[in-house]
Amino acid sequence: MSTSYLLKSPSDVARAGRRITRWASVFAAAFLVLVSVFAAGCAATEGPRGDGAASEERDADATAGAAPRLAPADSTVRTVQLYAGDDERRLPVYALGSEETLTLEFDLMAKQGRPLSVYFYHANRQWERDASPGRYLDGFRSGELLDYTRARGTGVPYVHYTYRFPARDVGFEASGNYILRVTEQGEEEDVLFERPFFVTERAGNIDLNLEEVRLGTQPSLSDRPTARYRPPPGLSDNPFDLSACFVPGARLRQARCVDDPEPSTQPVMEFEVPYRESFAPGTAAFFLDLARLESGAEIASVDRRPTPLRVTLETDYADFSRSGRPPLLGDQPVVRRAGLIASDPAVSAEYAAMRFRFAPPGGRRLQGPLVVTGSFHDGPLDEAPRLRWHPTQGHYEDTVLLKQGLYEYRYASPDPRLQKALAQNARPARRRYAAFIYYRDASLGSDRLLSVSEKQAQ
Repeated sequence: MSTSYLLKSPSDVARAGRRITRWASVFAAAFLVLVSVFAAGCAATEGPRGDGAASEERDADATAGAAPRLAPADSTVRTVQLYAGDDERRLPVYALGSEETLTLEFDLMAKQGRPLSVYFYHANRQWERDASPGRYLDGFRSGELLDYTRARGTGVPYVHYTYRFPARDVGFEASGNYILRVTEQGEEEDVLFERPFFVTERAGNIDLNLEEVRLGTQPSLSDRPTARYRPPPGLSDNPFDLSACFVPGARLRQARCVDDPEPSTQPVMEFEVPYRESFAPGTAAFFLDLARLESGAEIASVDRRPTPLRVTLETDYADFSRSGRPPLLGDQPVVRRAGLIASDPAVSAEYAAMRFRFAPPGGRRLQGPLVVTGSFHDGPLDEAPRLRWHPTQGHYEDTVLLKQGLYEYRYASPDPRLQKALAQNARPARRRYAAFIYYRDASLGSDRLLSVSEKQAQ
């Protein structure tokens, strides 16, 4: 028998189990994608999508050519954050040659930590990974994750990891889209999770504008971004090698990309999202403050007897409006700036089982599934936590394990009744948009990222 088939230790057994689970997840995800494509094709034959707030969520996986295809995350990984500098709310954008770094933080749900590895991949504008990622890097294409700390004084054990880059052994030669992969130490294919980030040249100037337009009979206005870009000397002679992508917040699956600038706009290149591809109006997310795990505001009750402790949230109602607007969190959890009373919240924040409850319009069951998504889930909607219907209570509910911090979340369902109710009763959305200007460089064989600009919608 070949020794490659022998499991020599308990760690080998655990690793083999993780691989089997991961491949099962890959096949399941592929099956769900096929189902989603079939369903989208059927929906397309029915005419334009219905109005309503949830349309922004239904559009999440419908835009071709701009969404990164990431490996499914291991179930032991929680609270992944990737941001610029020291602000958890910032997009992970690094400027070539700058002294600022990007910060990766995450938790491994284990009692003991272990060294891990991180690998980097360059990708083109469509997030297709380049065959030779090493040619875009300055130094090695991988690094070691050695900065980890066990949680202190928490009921649920976990190990917190922090990694800042570029580092001494890893830098970047070229701008563009990148994908970060965290794996078991030295095992590139034993993936724990992946995350996208950006490296820009800060070349040229972008003027990002947002126009409000009304599509069909929708009750709220859509956002139509426009970018006016003045390229640096040397690139203005190749306007059709330039392209632009527009992203709401950090939701890359909802990107809209424009391949060519409008004609006769030189030396300023103007990129416009087509009118009918404007970003659908969405409702503002529900806001969840878990800095203090005690009754009040969003929390109905706390049961501290079990581990993890159980937190029941106040019921969210589709039929009732909510006042005020939540703060913008950047579509990922905020822990260090959440206001926890602790010297280092990253390693002292508690994990709790959060029970979400949602009452649909009229207390009647929706047609199709209901999921809850937000800053604790950045994957496709068909992988988001699905809530279960309880007919006696007239609401949906499910439990999600969350770390103390600040979160935003929203509910999504294909049922038009939900979309209509949320459009009528929910707060208008506050959205932040980012514009990315790319240049197709034949000598590089990929897309350079020239410049990035962000703007807050009113």
